[in-house]
Amino acid sequence: MILVVITGIGCTVSDTSLHVLYQGNQHTGGTSPSDSTLYNQGDEVTILGNSGALVRSGYTFSGWNTEADGTGLSYEAGDTFTIDSEHVTLYAVWTPEVLITSVAAGSGYSYILKNDGTLWVTGINGAGQLGDGTNTNRSSAYQIMDEVQAISASRYQHAMILKENGDLYGVGDNSDGQLGLQDTIANINTPQLVKTGIASVSCGYYYTMAIDTDGNLWATGSNGISGVLGNNSQEKQYGFVQIDTDVLTVSAGNRHTLYAKTDGSLYAMGDSNYGKLGRPYSSSNTYDRVPVRVSGISDVRAVSAGMNHSLVITNSDELWSFGWQDNGQLVDGHDVDSAISTPTKVLEHVKYAEAGVDKSMVITTSDELYVVGYNTYGMLGDGTATYRQTYITPEKVRTGVYACSMGEGHSLIIDNDSTVYGAGYNSSGELGQGTTDSDNHFDFLEISLMSSP
Repeated sequence: MILVVITGIGCTVSDTSLHVLYQGNQHTGGTSPSDSTLYNQGDEVTILGNSGALVRSGYTFSGWNTEADGTGLSYEAGDTFTIDSEHVTLYAVWTPEVLITSVAAGSGYSYILKNDGTLWVTGINGAGQLGDGTNTNRSSAYQIMDEVQAISASRYQHAMILKENGDLYGVGDNSDGQLGLQDTIANINTPQLVKTGIASVSCGYYYTMAIDTDGNLWATGSNGISGVLGNNSQEKQYGFVQIDTDVLTVSAGNRHTLYAKTDGSLYAMGDSNYGKLGRPYSSSNTYDRVPVRVSGISDVRAVSAGMNHSLVITNSDELWSFGWQDNGQLVDGHDVDSAISTPTKVLEHVKYAEAGVDKSMVITTSDELYVVGYNTYGMLGDGTATYRQTYITPEKVRTGVYACSMGEGHSLIIDNDSTVYGAGYNSSGELGQGTTDSDNHFDFLEISLMSSP
C-alpha cells in the first residue's frame, strides 16, 4: 500500500510504511498489544505475546490468526513472518475452556466429570452404581466425589473412579469380582478404594482392566470360557492380577479385550467369534486366553472393544475396524451380515472412536460427530423424530464435539462449549432431565449440573 503525502507546493513524498495491528476479537477484558514499528515490504515481523493480558470469559487465549474466524494463518508469540505489501491485522484466537472433561454412559446410568475434579451421576442405581450411598434411582445429575481425574462405566452395573492421586475406587455390582475387592462379593453403593498407583481404567461388562503408572496391565472380575482377562484361566478373579507390561491403553468389551503397548503394537484376548480379535474364527481355536498380537496393524494409540466388533486409531489418525458387520458398525459403509477378521482402514482424520453394541461413534480431528449402526432408542442423536433402525453409512449428526460415550440405550456427548447432552432412552433418568419417561429421544438433550450436592 502506498500513501502519498503532499508536503509543499510541487513536492510529494511517498510513504511505504506498513503496520501490524493486533485485535482482541471479542475479548471481555485487557488490551491488545501495540506494535509501533513501521515496516517496509520484505521486512521480518516478530509476533508479540499477550502483553496486554487480553481475556475472554469462558475461553483461553491461544495465539493469533490472520482471520477473525481462525481460518487464516496462525501464529504464537515469537513466531516470525515476512510482511508483503499490505497492512496486517492479527486477531486473538480463543479456545473454549473445557469445563466438562469426560462422560461415561453405562446401562441406564451416566457419569459426568468436570474439570474441577467433581464427579456427577444420574440414572438407575439398583446395584449402587451411582455411588451415592443409596440404591435409589436419580433423574438429575448429583455430585458424589471430588478430586477425580478419570471415570469408566460398564455397560452393566459397575463403575470405576480414578482419583487425581492415582487411587482407584470401585462401586456397584461386584458379584464376579469386577471391583477387585478380594474376598468381598457384595454390591457396593459407596465408592471403595481397590488399588493405588493407577493411570487409566476400563470397565467391561463383568470385569475391569487397569493400567498402573509403570505401564503394567491388571485385570479382575469375570473370566469365563473366553478367558477375557488374559491370564490363561477361566476362573473369576476377585482381586487384580497382572497381565502384561509396557501398556499404553486398554479397552474392555463384552467377551474380548483390546490393548496397545507403548511401541504401538496391538494385542487382543478373549472370544474370537466374528473376528473381533483381528484373526479368523476357528472351531479348533475359539478363544485366546492369553494376549495375542494382532497382525496387519501398528503404531496404535487408541482402542475400543464393543459387543462384537473392534475399533482402533493409529498415531496418524487413521481408524481401523474388524469384527461383526450387521448394522454398519465397522464404519466402512457396507451392510453385510459377515465377520471381517482382518484389521481394515476405514477412515482418516479421526480423533476418537467408540465401539458400542452394534453401533459406533466417531469424532474427527475437526470435531465432527459421525454415527453408524443400531439406533432403536435414538441413542445416535440423529435429531429426527423418525424411527430409524440403523445407519449403514456414517452420518454426521453434530459439529463442535469434544467427547462422547455410548451406553446400552443412551449416549452422551460434550460440545466444545462444555455443555453435556444425552440422547436415547430415559426410563431410569439416565439423560438427567429431572424426569423419567419411556420415549425415545432422538435429539441430544442438555444435561444441567446442580451447583451443589
